[in-house]
Amino acid sequence: MCLPSFYPSFLFLLRIPVDLVHEWIKLRIASKVDGEADLLTMKTVFCYDNIERFQLYLWEYSDNYLQLIEDAHECLQAAVDVKQCYQTVVQSTTKDEAFLETLLFHNLSDFEDDLCRMFQVAKFYLNTCSE
Repeated sequence: MCLPSFYPSFLFLLRIPVDLVHEWIKLRIASKVDGEADLLTMKTVFCYDNIERFQLYLWEYSDNYLQLIEDAHECLQAAVDVKQCYQTVVQSTTKDEAFLETLLFHNLSDFEDDLCRMFQVAKFYLNTCSE
């Protein structure tokens, strides 16, 4: 019998989690928060309130970055897990070496570029929070 192969459909289904996490990474990169605090607000709080209120403002500013760091970490962890799962399954199911190289390296190049950008965003958040 000459039945059609399910392999293209399998690859399509296997790629869905990778594409979903890739879109999540793109959203996180697009919503990157600038590291500059609003100096006018800080001066206003400092001039009109006591020192404790000013320190509270800085603490809330730091907590926001801690939340951003946690979100970036979750996104990066999911991306690494999904990529590792994809590569493992593709390597175990593909016999053709040239096609395997295409699936593992060329098809994931945009994903890896955005993953590197997400690492840079997470590093920026860590540097900003530690200042």
